[in-house]
Amino acid sequence: MYYAWSSGSRRFLSHPLVLGILAAELAYGIASTNKQGMMEPLLCYLGVGFIRLGLRSKTLWVLIGVGAFLYVTLLYPYSQYVRSHGGRDGSLAERLEVIQNVFMSLTTDSGFREAVDSQITMGDTYLGKDSLQPISRLAMIGEADRLIAATDATQSYTGWATIVTGLELMVPSFLMPDKPLGGGGNFLGHIAGDLAPDDMATQVSYGFMANLYNAFGLSGVFIGTIIFIASFFYMLSLWFAQQSLNFTPWGSSIWYLLIGMMFEHGLIESTIANDLPAYVNLSAIVGLILLCKFLARFFADRRVRF
Repeated sequence: MYYAWSSGSRRFLSHPLVLGILAAELAYGIASTNKQGMMEPLLCYLGVGFIRLGLRSKTLWVLIGVGAFLYVTLLYPYSQYVRSHGGRDGSLAERLEVIQNVFMSLTTDSGFREAVDSQITMGDTYLGKDSLQPISRLAMIGEADRLIAATDATQSYTGWATIVTGLELMVPSFLMPDKPLGGGGNFLGHIAGDLAPDDMATQVSYGFMANLYNAFGLSGVFIGTIIFIASFFYMLSLWFAQQSLNFTPWGSSIWYLLIGMMFEHGLIESTIANDLPAYVNLSAIVGLILLCKFLARFFADRRVRF
């Protein structure tokens, strides 16, 4: 999309490169049975579209409506159902066969679709409404509340434990072969009572603010959040010297948004132990973005057509 925009192409939303990459990303999200993988490609597509065309673009609002309808009626029930019915078990060939069968049955068989809807809406609902379940994963407050309440109830303040784990995870494996494999979500899950005593693998998502509360209480949330967000911002500043709101192909704002999209999931759900290694990855990601920016301008200046 960046190339199509910077080259002045009239086919900004329908450029073959844009649609090809979008289709590939959506297919990967479906194959990975991952709701985030199915949602984010279209959201990024729409986000850049609004930056370029403005909020009055009827085409983009129609796409939002279609995307929301497909997510609620097809992608969400598919993802919730297939992952516990073979979509994440067995060999690659076996998983792909299950994924194909479930997805095709959901799109073509109304009876199968109703049975899936009935199964995934059993149990807890979101805000007392079955219809709101598809957006329940967009709210982390309930997840964080359970850890905070359990920490207060049992006085299970962990101090520097999860933060030290994050620092250890930043060390390359060849320097520290015995470093932790998990990011602390399992450790906190046992404190919150969300995991069975013998479950040592599942990583529960509570977010770094709940993690900081579990470590040091309210002072940890206040001081730790300021330090964490400020250091993340100034690390970006090492790459982008001027932070200005400038929605042009060569401005920096669009790249800040892309960085935000890349980290929004981890910064909301991950523990401090998982977020700290993201600092290491950030430099590599920004380096790739700068390479894309250079290549897009290079091809646009030479009017290269793909």
